[in-house]
Amino acid sequence: MRIDRQDLYALLRARNIPYEETAHPAVWSMEELHALCLPGEERILKNLFLQDDKKRRYYLVAIDGGRTADLKALRRTLDSRPLRFADAADLERLLGLLPGQVTPLGALRAPAGTVTVVLDASLRGRTVGVHPLENTATTFLNLDDLAALLEDHGVPVIWCPL
Repeated sequence: MRIDRQDLYALLRARNIPYEETAHPAVWSMEELHALCLPGEERILKNLFLQDDKKRRYYLVAIDGGRTADLKALRRTLDSRPLRFADAADLERLLGLLPGQVTPLGALRAPAGTVTVVLDASLRGRTVGVHPLENTATTFLNLDDLAALLEDHGVPVIWCPL
């Protein structure tokens, strides 16, 4: 399903999921995003699009924006083969996104069962910021609502300590 930003917001409204949008210039990295000094920037997630070394499993990992991911520890937690960053071609093919646009909401575009979203369990119940399928805005919503939306659309979601 290739939804766009407006489709996403219509979906959120239809499900009565509260959200706030902050529009901003396009950003391609967390450094560029932080340079904008957006209100609530401490709640914005860092998103990593990963694959196993055989390209059999893809994971979209969302963590606190100020943290770094330990891919070896994540591999053990997920009981996965070695993990690495997926290439831009797979990101575009599976999620219709470019590097710098990665968002857990992109998994709504993925073919069924191809991408698992991994969420940091320490953020459960919190309001977080993610791109709304493009990097010219940040949408703030409850992470539990985001997870339920994904699961209701057939996207596997794993909560784990990261």
